[in-house]
Amino acid sequence: MPDPHWTAYVQALGTPIVAIIAGGIASAIAYRQWQTAKAKVALDLFDKRLEAYEAVSDAVYEVIQVGPSNIDGKITRRYAEGLSKAKFLFGEEVYEFLDQNWKAILKLKTNSDRQERNQSEQKLEELYKIEDGLNGRMTSFHQTLDKMIFDYMRMDQKK
Repeated sequence: MPDPHWTAYVQALGTPIVAIIAGGIASAIAYRQWQTAKAKVALDLFDKRLEAYEAVSDAVYEVIQVGPSNIDGKITRRYAEGLSKAKFLFGEEVYEFLDQNWKAILKLKTNSDRQERNQSEQKLEELYKIEDGLNGRMTSFHQTLDKMIFDYMRMDQKK
């Protein structure tokens, strides 16, 4: 029996080689699609986190700007919306910080209302001290929050 010609070997191996090449191309395409989907999830999460951050940040800026006596439902609603989103988008430490700040905003408003009603000099002095402490918290809010959420806002999705 004669030895098969080399073309017979090429013909026999042609189909598996084409299948291997096609499989490699398909794998490369699937890998790129997976990377794109992963990047889209990271971007979507970033957008949602940024939205929550902006809501609480804008509300605190407004509290600082208008003062405790002018805190209204619009400001508190904006902060509350950001707080409710942050609960699911950030870790427990960020949520706790934002929740404590929420309580401070409400206390500022309540304290301001008491100042308007109370004319006792001793009580007013006490209320002003409380307000100063809460105002200090508002002014350091952004610096503290920015440090806390830095890792959450990175696009590499470590958290």
